[in-house]
Amino acid sequence: MQHKRWLVIALVFLCLMSGAPARADQGATTSAFTDLAGHWAEEIVAGATAAGYVQGYPDGTFRPGTPVTRAELLKLIGAATGTEPHGATGGAGIFPDLGPEHWLVQQGYADPQTLRAAGELWAVPTGNPLDATRPVKRWEMAALVAWVEVAGDLNPVEGNDALQRFPDLRQWGQPSKAWVGLAAAHGLMGGYPDGTFRPEEPVTRVEAVVILERLRTSHWRQHPAGLLAAGESHVLAIQPDGSVWGWGANHHGALGEGSATMPAPVRIDGVVKPRSVAVGAWHSLALQGDGTVLAWGHNEYGQLGDDTKVSRPTTAPVHDLGDIIAVAAGQDHSLALRADGTVWGWGYNAGGQLGDTTNLLRMRPVQATGLSNVTAIAAGTRHSLALKSDGTVWAWGESPFDNIYTAVRSPAEIGGLPRIRAIASGGTQSLAIDEQGGVWQWGFEGCTRVWTPIRWVPRQVPELDDVVAVAAGGCHAAALKADGTLWTWGFNEAGQLADGTVTDRLAPIQVPGLADVRAIYAANDYTLAVTRGGEVWALGDYEQNLGIRSNRNVNHPEPVPVPGVPKSTALSAGDEFSLALTETGQVYAWGSLNVFQTGTRWRRTASVVQGLSPAKAIAAGYDHALVLLQDGTVSAWGFNRQGAVGSGTAEWVGEPRSVTGLSEISAIAGGKQFSLALQQNGQVWAFGQNDLGQLGDGTNETRRQPVAVGGLTDIVAIAAGEAHAMALQGNGTLWSWGSNQVGQLGSGSIPFSTTPVRVDGLGKVIAIAATATGSLALTADGSAWTWGAAIRRADGSYGAGPTRVAGVPPFTGISAGGEQSQYFSGITIDGRHYEWSWFPMDDRAYMRDPVENATLRQFTALARGNFHTLAIKPDGSVWGWGNNQRDKLGLVQTAPMLVTNLNLGPGRRGQ
Repeated sequence: MQHKRWLVIALVFLCLMSGAPARADQGATTSAFTDLAGHWAEEIVAGATAAGYVQGYPDGTFRPGTPVTRAELLKLIGAATGTEPHGATGGAGIFPDLGPEHWLVQQGYADPQTLRAAGELWAVPTGNPLDATRPVKRWEMAALVAWVEVAGDLNPVEGNDALQRFPDLRQWGQPSKAWVGLAAAHGLMGGYPDGTFRPEEPVTRVEAVVILERLRTSHWRQHPAGLLAAGESHVLAIQPDGSVWGWGANHHGALGEGSATMPAPVRIDGVVKPRSVAVGAWHSLALQGDGTVLAWGHNEYGQLGDDTKVSRPTTAPVHDLGDIIAVAAGQDHSLALRADGTVWGWGYNAGGQLGDTTNLLRMRPVQATGLSNVTAIAAGTRHSLALKSDGTVWAWGESPFDNIYTAVRSPAEIGGLPRIRAIASGGTQSLAIDEQGGVWQWGFEGCTRVWTPIRWVPRQVPELDDVVAVAAGGCHAAALKADGTLWTWGFNEAGQLADGTVTDRLAPIQVPGLADVRAIYAANDYTLAVTRGGEVWALGDYEQNLGIRSNRNVNHPEPVPVPGVPKSTALSAGDEFSLALTETGQVYAWGSLNVFQTGTRWRRTASVVQGLSPAKAIAAGYDHALVLLQDGTVSAWGFNRQGAVGSGTAEWVGEPRSVTGLSEISAIAGGKQFSLALQQNGQVWAFGQNDLGQLGDGTNETRRQPVAVGGLTDIVAIAAGEAHAMALQGNGTLWSWGSNQVGQLGSGSIPFSTTPVRVDGLGKVIAIAATATGSLALTADGSAWTWGAAIRRADGSYGAGPTRVAGVPPFTGISAGGEQSQYFSGITIDGRHYEWSWFPMDDRAYMRDPVENATLRQFTALARGNFHTLAIKPDGSVWGWGNNQRDKLGLVQTAPMLVTNLNLGPGRRGQ
């Protein structure tokens, strides 16, 4: 909130009189009214007329000096603020002189809530006449517009402070005097040149329009501070009825009593007439109407300000703190702005973020030194900002320099800025709005993918003007323009820019599909926007901390389309990532493992892998990827500590790199940390980890370049598990090597084999597949055979050898995949799919019998990952289901999503 700024504005002569000074230098306007040509309020009235809530008389006059009646004022307020008409019975019966036949009721502007407020403020109890034709006095208008301005949420400290500037109001005895002061504090009404307010003077038509134009366009109404607070893991919101609601992660009771996660808003008890809320990493703050502050949640560093380090889920006052007009929260520290312009802080202070010249943890509020006349505050992760009434910005706390954080323990002025009127901070970045509506930005250490590592000197953000509010996330930012449009820039891997992509943006872009926005808030990877109608929209990393049912990190039991993937012919799934091969030979990747197995980095949505010539096959290992190119060579990238990428080194490979020594390759396969390649001449090559003999070269030595698997010829198919491999000869003989810990080699009880061993008892094998620790084979008679982790002896040991899957029709194809939950499936000649699986259960195993899965009949290809499945429909579209952790289903929402069951629309708060 910037209430102090309004105190300065109110000192300007806003005396709404026909003899007021001429307006500042502005372009000339031809008045639509004959008696307003050259009038000081001509342009203001023209704006109100264009807005459609005021009009003149039939003779072409406006009659600026005519007094406004109470009924006329009520209609003008409703029309100016966009209040929906209540119909012909809206406020009838509240006052006897406003019956159903009264024109105010007939036109639908007898809003019951506003009528009751007028009665309370003007000392007209319900049941007495409103005296609707009586001229409105200045104090009566001031009180009512102040009530509308802050939706009924009075701050008596702020109002009474403003009253002290008017000598004729200091001893004025009206009960609504604090509301009159609030109108002055918010710049809605001012005094006369002699310093008086003259509360009993009547309000003229032109004066009323000027006041209502200020109300209609006020920063407070358009961009209410503190309605929402977006944090690292939870969100708080103030509903129109004054109740506080929260959702997200409930660590340390940040959302009060309840479960660990609140996916939908829950009410926070104990907050009275809240004015604003703020959240840190795991603690919450609420500023109450009486100027006190409540805190709850995590308290390891004293950030609750209750003189303890005990976390609690219930609200309690911050010690020794009153007359507060704004609050802010960093990761583990809290800030408060007092009405006297001083700043107070408590909690974590290792970087000096409390500004008291020390680095001592504080469990009670302490004053930031050297600061006065502060009008606004903001908090980043471990730094703090203050805006003073002279437009200067001051900062203190942790300041990164060459990756070493230094402590600035007392506030210091930020240079290189013009006069500033608003500030914001988040993560390690800071934002400011100058008086012309331009945006300035500095900081953002760690956000190097878009910006330079640290920007010490504030820079003006290009292509932004007429900005009225800004919000700072971890590595992204948002700006709200006066026309209600939302603009975003910075990191976009979670779709937090809401531009339909996950492409990072250095320059701001307008968020499509969102209009009429009145307030914005940001946190690490997401942004919240509130429209004038009270709808709350979420942009970015929704998960459950945004109170909506998102696609991220949740199970999808039914197939859903994977967006952004062209018509495809093949799929492959790793542990936390996915691959698709398109008809044109392009490879698409999505998902994450933080080792760049998808090329550039974590890919929240499917996108083409650059640096590859046309491909004809793909294979996903546990955390690395292989691509067989049409020229017979192989490219690979991803986790490479054991050489699975075949680059000759142990360094992680973040983009496709050709595997040396491989040519004329016809097939590829990926294990956990090793890889296989089949040459057209029937020779098998292997590279990567070899501790259990999974390379089949007769040794246990890790190979970072391909080596030939010994003793194999005429191989036509290969398959790889976690640490074992299989190869099928042209004559139907099956060979295996590597780990045999749970019998996955299908040959005896040896712990492992460094050379291929024959799998007996199968007959002629025509297809093979492998899970992490299981094996599957299809024989010429259509029988499916499995062994390894899925088969266990009566004594609990493994190694029973191949076992025929009973009770199923003959198969024409098989598939397998998964590490923790291992899936097997087969397809019959008439297209029917059967599935069975092995699940680890403590120290036991459970083998599910084959069952038909009718859902799979709509797909032509299937790939299993670790807890997720991919499939292709006949039209080439890619679908997925299962767990979407790390976005391996590619379902990130890149457009704004409506937060349901929440509305912050106009209404009287604080009841």
